[in-house]
Amino acid sequence: MALGHSGTHYWIGCTDRQIEGIWRWSDGSSLSYTNWAPTQPDNADGIQDCGILYSIYGYAQWDDTECSTPYFFICQTDINECSNDNGGCSHNCENTDGSYRCICQDGYQLSGLTDCRDINECSNDNGGCSHNCKNTDGSYRCICQDGYQLSGLTDCRDEDDKTPGTLENILSSVVPPITTIVVVILIVIAIIFAISKYKNKTTPDNSNSPPPPYSQRMAWK
Repeated sequence: MALGHSGTHYWIGCTDRQIEGIWRWSDGSSLSYTNWAPTQPDNADGIQDCGILYSIYGYAQWDDTECSTPYFFICQTDINECSNDNGGCSHNCENTDGSYRCICQDGYQLSGLTDCRDINECSNDNGGCSHNCKNTDGSYRCICQDGYQLSGLTDCRDEDDKTPGTLENILSSVVPPITTIVVVILIVIAIIFAISKYKNKTTPDNSNSPPPPYSQRMAWK
């Protein structure tokens, strides 16, 4: 990194005030990169706990110094590449720390760094379709041959076949036995009614018979 003038100093936002010799950024994260000058940091006089960047012959190195020294700060700011023409991405752009990446929508795959191209699902095992597979933009669909109809997303079944579980199939399996039971019950009821009617006709009616003689009635008593 080059700086404009020799002797310029900037705070870079790292310190070892918590644990001497363990340098961390101001947010508490560890240093993943260092550029200390030779023999630095040396914690001269035991009071140099903050890191600075300074220029030697126009090139930057790090040193430690007292935290109370008045210097300007130099900051690292992420550039949001997605804010400029969507980062060049044909679909979605995701900004990352120090970079960015392009993300494709479902049914597409990244081609190069920025372009998204349709995935031909039909090229892999016919898309799972039992008959014909037709690739569409970002997706695909299964098409059945004449005389067949789609069952679910991929299966084709004969139009004359009754699919188990449909209302038509359930009724066709339940109605006949119920009808048979109802007919049998009606026949039994009719037979019982006919027998009862026949008995009523053959049983003599004694309600109009003359009463027995007085002597016979006295004998009964």
